[in-house]
Amino acid sequence: MNFPVRFALLLFTMFVLILCKTWVSPGFAQTGASLTLDVHKTISIPGEAVSSLSAITYGHDGSLFAIDAQNNQLLHFSQNGDLLGQTGGFGFGDNSFQSANDLTSVGFEIWVADELGDRILRFDQWLAPVGRLFTNRDAYDDSDFERPLSVARSPNGDIMLIDGNRMDVLLLDPSGRFLERLAGYGDHTGGLMSPDRVEVSAMGTLAVADNGKHSVLLFDSYGTFIREIPIQTVNQANIRIAWSNNFLFVSSGTSITAYTAASIQPLQSWEGISENTINDLAGKQGILAITSGRTIQLFRVQESATR
Repeated sequence: MNFPVRFALLLFTMFVLILCKTWVSPGFAQTGASLTLDVHKTISIPGEAVSSLSAITYGHDGSLFAIDAQNNQLLHFSQNGDLLGQTGGFGFGDNSFQSANDLTSVGFEIWVADELGDRILRFDQWLAPVGRLFTNRDAYDDSDFERPLSVARSPNGDIMLIDGNRMDVLLLDPSGRFLERLAGYGDHTGGLMSPDRVEVSAMGTLAVADNGKHSVLLFDSYGTFIREIPIQTVNQANIRIAWSNNFLFVSSGTSITAYTAASIQPLQSWEGISENTINDLAGKQGILAITSGRTIQLFRVQESATR
C-alpha cells in the first residue's frame, strides 16, 4: 500500500475516533462535565399559608406555582417567594380539587392533575379557572384516562399525562385532544409498573419516575424506550425528576443525582442537600427548584468542562 493511501486511511480513522468520542445522544449533556449546585435562594413559606408543598413548576415568567396536597390548594409565588395568590380546597368545582397531585405550565396556563377527580383543571396565571379535561367513562376507549397522576408539557406544546388506572403515558395535543398512548404497563424492559411522575426535556426526551420499579425510564418523543436507570430509594421515598441545562436531576429522600445519556452511571450526586425529604423538583435553564415541607430552595446549575 503506497504512502498516500495509508495517510488517507489514517486521517479517516482519526476522524471516526473523534466523532465517537464527542457524539452524545440528543437531549443530554456531554460527559466530561462537572456540575455544581450553588444555593441561589431559600424561601420559607409561613405556616398559615401552606401545610406542605408537594409539587412545583415554573410559570412562563419564571414565577413558581405549587400544590399543597394536604389542603388541595394551588399557590402562586413570585421569584422572590412572595405569595401572589392561591385557590382551591376540596370539592368538585372548577377551582377545587379532590386530590391535586401534579401540575405543569402550558403557555400562559397552569394545568393541574386532579387524581381522584379523574380530570385535568386549567388555570390562567392569576389562578382563574379557564377549562378542564374530563375522562369519558361511558366510552372508556384508548382516548380515555382515569386517575391522572402527572402532567408535563413537551417542547412542541403537546401534553404528556400518566394514566394511574392503566399505568401508562398518554400524548395529548395542546388543546387536550387525545393523540396516542406511549409507554405502557408491564414488567418487561421498557414497561411501567407504578409510574408517578413524567417530565420532558427541551429535546423531547421523556423521563418517567416509576416507584414500582425503583427506576427512571427514558423514552424518545415517539415513546421508543431508550434506557432504564435504577434508583436506590431511601425509606420508601418517592422518586422525583426534573430537567435543567439538559441534565436529568433525580431525587430520592434528601439527596439528588444528575445524569446524562452518555452513561447510565450518575454524573454527580449531592447527599443531604435538603434537611427534609424532597417532595418535588422543577427545572428551568440554569435553575433547579426543590420543595421540602414548607421550604423552596433555588439552586443555580453551574456546568464546567473537565480535562
